[in-house]
Parts: sequence; structure tokens; C-alpha cells
Amino acid sequence: MTLAVHFAVQSTRILVQENPQCRVVLENKGRAPIRVLHPMTNPSMPMMRVLDLRRGTETVAKRPGNFAGDRYQTLPPGQKLECEFPLLSKCALHEPGEYEVSAVLRWDDGKAERESEPVRVTVLPVTARGLDVLPVAGAWSAVQHAYVVNVDGEPPHLVRHTLSVLPGGGVLEARVGAAVPLRARVVPSRPANGAMSHASWAAWIDGGELCGVSFDPTHGPLETRRFALPPVECVLVAPLLTGPVSESLDRPACACLVWLDDPRESGGRLLVLDVDGRGKVGAGPHAPLPGRRPVWMESQVLSTSARRMTFAQVTDAGLALRATSWPKSRAEAPKTLGEWPVTFLGGGCALASDDVLHGATLVQTRPPDEHAVHLLRWTLDAQGAWAEVARDVVDWPYAVPVERARVRVSVEGRVCALLADPEGRWSVLDTEGALHPAPVPYGTTTLPLDVAFRKGGDPILVAARKEHGLVLAELDGRPVAAHGH
Repeated sequence: MTLAVHFAVQSTRILVQENPQCRVVLENKGRAPIRVLHPMTNPSMPMMRVLDLRRGTETVAKRPGNFAGDRYQTLPPGQKLECEFPLLSKCALHEPGEYEVSAVLRWDDGKAERESEPVRVTVLPVTARGLDVLPVAGAWSAVQHAYVVNVDGEPPHLVRHTLSVLPGGGVLEARVGAAVPLRARVVPSRPANGAMSHASWAAWIDGGELCGVSFDPTHGPLETRRFALPPVECVLVAPLLTGPVSESLDRPACACLVWLDDPRESGGRLLVLDVDGRGKVGAGPHAPLPGRRPVWMESQVLSTSARRMTFAQVTDAGLALRATSWPKSRAEAPKTLGEWPVTFLGGGCALASDDVLHGATLVQTRPPDEHAVHLLRWTLDAQGAWAEVARDVVDWPYAVPVERARVRVSVEGRVCALLADPEGRWSVLDTEGALHPAPVPYGTTTLPLDVAFRKGGDPILVAARKEHGLVLAELDGRPVAAHGH
């Protein structure tokens, strides 16, 4: 045997859609030069033999090669060639189970093949609870992150999926995070408008403590950090802020905005928590927030670094939409943007590159308007000027309550919403204002469902599947692409 093929996988116990790095080493153990196909210049190499140990089935996966044909090169005696690649770029391991995977290389100008020793890989299931999708940029980006709690984990743990929303995209990879309580409301981070970061933070509240963890593709996950909160009701405002990377720390910092119930006053307070790149948490400024606990809150960080929060509160007259800055050394009174005699159903917003916030609030009118469902679309610019853009009537069935709603807004101001009735049947309100049943099999799913946007504001569904992680689908149910590629 003159050619030896060595194959290794960075991690052999992985989640569905996790995409560990692999290494292939070609070694000429003979006394004469040999002709081999280097995987770096031949995308069809290596071929991957996959044996499903539970089903007993065997497949050989081969990717398309060069348009002009194979490119052989000479490997002298005693020399090696090395190559690294993501596992899912060469073979499909999309089912939970046990597998033996080996690398197969052609050599001797295509006259012979050599196979490595098999590596046993265990693929673990991922069933999502909770789902939040955020671009890796402060505005829109083709790459987005989706955060879920994997209920199949022992214990349950946080998983961050990386998605490509480009045509032909899909789920690129999954990364396992820290163990989290099953019912945790996980809040992820995103950078300021105009910035981009593939590193991110996620936080949740557990037993009176703020818990946070960092995802970093360069340095790996950071051990969970904890910070004691005041003994009152606390709610994290989404999203957190991914800060810049300092000169002395390799990881980005993070800033959290927390709403606190204030039993001493008729209202609550906003508290800023700052987390440095090492995960050290410190309490920052705080300020009162009059009124009832907001039914919807979302924070934004403009390209000027100005930090703002928009929120909706129930009032005696109905519903008020308001905005305020993050707490500073001096307290700032919130500004009321609009107020209506309606009941809140859902809300969302997105910050465009020019710092104009496009928002939408889904509401139900009160008598004598026969409980009609309306979508209020609005904008808020960097100077604080607010405008109601439109009020659209949603063709929702009369006298049927909206049990749940998710409202998503693109950076262009296009709105897509998911509405569920009391029987758990989902409907999609598309960007043209048309309401139609969610496609099979998502129309009656009990697993998380969300919306992401392509460039230009065309929406796609991001859906959880039992034991199989996430999938991207068009609004008519057609898959965007096979997940994992």
C-alpha cells in the first residue's frame, strides 16, 4: 500500500445540523511518486462512505467535481497533503442516529481508490422550544442566527443555528451552547446598526439571576456567567447589544436592558447591565418607567450608537406606543408616539440602514368596531419623529380570538405576521396584506415558527421540526433548500 488516507472529525458526538471540521491527510508511504487528487483543488474529493448502524444502509456521497475534469498532482515519497472541510459539505447526516463515516480518495490517475479507517459519529436530536431569528448585522444580512432551547438535550441546552436566507440557502450549521432551564426565555444579541458580528451573546433569567453565555466562532463558547438581580419581577428587553471587541479582550462585550417591577412606585424601572469580553457583569444606570408592565418591548442601537427602546403599554384608554432612551445619568421621560382604543395582539420593528425604524403593531379594535383586527404600520426616525404610515384591516374571521401572533418587519418596512386561532391553526399575513392558512405541515404545528426576510423584504418561514432542528420554507411550504448545506 503506497497511499494511506487518514481521516478525523473534530467532534464525533454532534447535534443534528452541527457541522464539525474534518481533516483528511494523504500520505505517500511508497518509494516512488504517486498521482493523487488533492481535495483542496478537487471538490469531488474526498468521497464519503456513510454506514447507518441502526438501519444497516450504506451510501457513498460524492460532490460535483471541476467543470474541466479532475486535477491530479504528484505526491513524492514520504510526503503528505492535508485538507480540512466541514462535515456536512461532503455528506448528509441529517437524521439522529449512529454512523460510521470514512473518506475515499481516488489516485493513480483514477485507476485506484483508497479508503480511510471509519470514524464513528453519533448524531443527537434537536427539538426546539422557543425560536428567535436575528441577522448577524445591525440591519439586514444574508446570514442570520436562530436561537432555540433543545428539549431533547439532557439537560436541555441552548442551540444557535446559522442560516443563509439567500436563494438556495438553508441551515448552515448548529452550535451547542450552555445548559438552560426548559422554560427559559432566551434573549440573543445583535450589533449596532451598521456593524456586523458573527460572535454573539444570549441571556436568560433563572432563579433571580441573569445568566449569559457567549457564542464565538473563533474562541468557542464561554462558560455561563451569572449576576444576581433585585428580588422583583425582571424581564429582559430583546435584543441584547453585541458590543465591539476591545484591544485587550478577544470577545465582544454585551449590554443588556432589563425591565424591573418597582413595588414602591406605580410602574417599573429600566436597568442597564454591562458585560465585558470576559463575561464580568456590572450594573449600569437605571431610570423609572411609569405605567404598567409593557406588553411589548424592543431595543435598538442606531449607527450613531444612540440606544433606544420602543414599547407598548396598556392604558385606561386602550394602548399606547412609546419610546425612550436607555437610562443615562439623567432620567428621560418616555415619549408617547400614538394611542388608540384597541387591544394589543403583537408587535415588531426593524431598523433600516438610515436609522429609520419601521414598525408594525397588530391590534384588535373595541366595540362598536366589532372586534376587527387591524395592522398599524409606523415609522420612527433618528430624530424621534414618528408617523403612522397605514392602518390595514386584516381579514380575520369574525368573533374568532387571535390566540397568538408573531409580527415581523423587514428593513424596507414590509410586514409578515403569523396568527394562530384557539385551535392552534396558523395563518400567514403576507407582505401584500393577504391572509391565508399556513402551508402543510406548518399550519397546525405545535413547534416554534418564525419569519425571516430576504433582501428586498421577501419573507420565508423558519420552522422547527421534531428531532430534526430547523428548516427554511417558502410561504407556500416549498423548502428553500435541503437543510445542512
